[in-house]
Amino acid sequence: MKKCNQKWFNPQKVKKQIAIAVAISLVCAIPISTFAQVLKFSIKKSNTSIQSVLQELEKESGYTFFYNDNQVKLDKKISINIEDASIEVVLNQIFENSGYSYRIVENQIVIYTTPTTTVQQTVQQKKQQKVTGVVKDIAGDPIIGASIIEKGSSSNGTITNVNGDFSLIVTGNELQVSYIGYIPQTINLKPGVSSYNVIMKEDTKTLDEVVVVGYSTQKKESLTGALQTVKSDKLKDITTPSVENMLNGKVPGVYVAPGSGQPGSGGAVVIRGQATLSGTTAPLWVIDGVIVGSNAGALNPSDIETMTILKDAASTAIYGSQGANGVILVTTKNGKAEKMTVNVSAKVGISKLGRGNMEMMDGAELYDYYKSFSNQEAITFSRYNDKLRNCNFDWFDLAAQTGVTQDYNVSLSGGNEKIRSFLSIGVYDEEGAVKGYDYTRYNFRLKTTYKPFEWLSIKPALAGSRRDIEDKQYDVTSMFQRLPWDSPFDEEGNLVPNRYTGWVNSSNSNYLYDLQWNKSN
Repeated sequence: MKKCNQKWFNPQKVKKQIAIAVAISLVCAIPISTFAQVLKFSIKKSNTSIQSVLQELEKESGYTFFYNDNQVKLDKKISINIEDASIEVVLNQIFENSGYSYRIVENQIVIYTTPTTTVQQTVQQKKQQKVTGVVKDIAGDPIIGASIIEKGSSSNGTITNVNGDFSLIVTGNELQVSYIGYIPQTINLKPGVSSYNVIMKEDTKTLDEVVVVGYSTQKKESLTGALQTVKSDKLKDITTPSVENMLNGKVPGVYVAPGSGQPGSGGAVVIRGQATLSGTTAPLWVIDGVIVGSNAGALNPSDIETMTILKDAASTAIYGSQGANGVILVTTKNGKAEKMTVNVSAKVGISKLGRGNMEMMDGAELYDYYKSFSNQEAITFSRYNDKLRNCNFDWFDLAAQTGVTQDYNVSLSGGNEKIRSFLSIGVYDEEGAVKGYDYTRYNFRLKTTYKPFEWLSIKPALAGSRRDIEDKQYDVTSMFQRLPWDSPFDEEGNLVPNRYTGWVNSSNSNYLYDLQWNKSN
């Protein structure tokens, strides 16, 4: 038996084989994209379209480009000079300031339009910051329910919790903090500061405010009834002859139904909704302690100092059943213990009657419309011929005009501790947007407070008003019903009578003929 000296197991040879196998496995495990990152590209082009550059890049790299040619236009000229750069660096330079972006998915590159909203959102997100803080009073107690609003944005806000804490994401530089009975504060946001401690002080002026209630006055802090006070500074920019209209949108829970639109007309005030099916919903009006009824009459809005609206039963109980629909207390202005002051105000406005989307036919259009009917034999009225195309009277322009509203007021106020006086004179004139109606009101008011002794006050007052109304208003219905073929005037410019035989529609009346006999009120 031949002895064999060769070993059947060689450790060095096995180690070498294992190393080769591991290397092959690692190479197979490397993704294709890794090789892509290793690839380097050199491109040098001058004044060449993006499409041409991408076509050359597609041949050299093995990548395939995809895009929607309806949205992506690659005819823009560019210049590029890059050596030994990755595919990302090349693409970034190609699409710089082009409005397009790309996405690499394995060996495919998708080109798409860069959304503009994404850029705007990115800018906005950079400006946003989270602000936190706590709101307390001067005693250190947290204020629950304080309002925190970003200044300039009524929709971005929050309220404090039971601990007085708040958190809000803002884009601006200021916050407004407010709470009933406290002086509002403005927080100026500082860079790098995200937490703030807010100390609010009580508004003693508001709590000590005197409110007219019934036949007396009370401090606001002692009231428990439902009422609302509107001061003159919120009413001074409103031009209207009606005090009722001044409340529109000024007081929560008070609805003012618009009037007829006729000059001098007032709205209907409803407090806390309609409380009756068939009865009146008008509240009770009380001016300077005097009950005047269900409307404010001819009171000059410029003479009003405050208006207090009593809403609930507790507030209106003193007036009994008259106050079932609520009570509106009006306090007019008084003289002040100061040097004589003169206030002058002048307001001018215009109004026009709109047609909406309704356009009226002229004579030619109406005639062509009639001629389009298939039953021409049924049209038997006189003057039915092509001459009607030249008959074109505009009834709307006859009655409509640009109405002018003028409001002038002069007041004097002054005095000393013993005697104070207030005098006002006002003129309001409103010309309607429809001809023939004009409303003019004159107001006069004199109030004096004489206090010869500490225990005696004498307050004589005198007020008066006069209204002049010219009621010869043109007929609004006729503006839309009368035919353009019919004119209210004859060839000599005189008014034609009612049921004029020269009209195509002779059954209609000429309202201007009757209107000439009307007398102004």
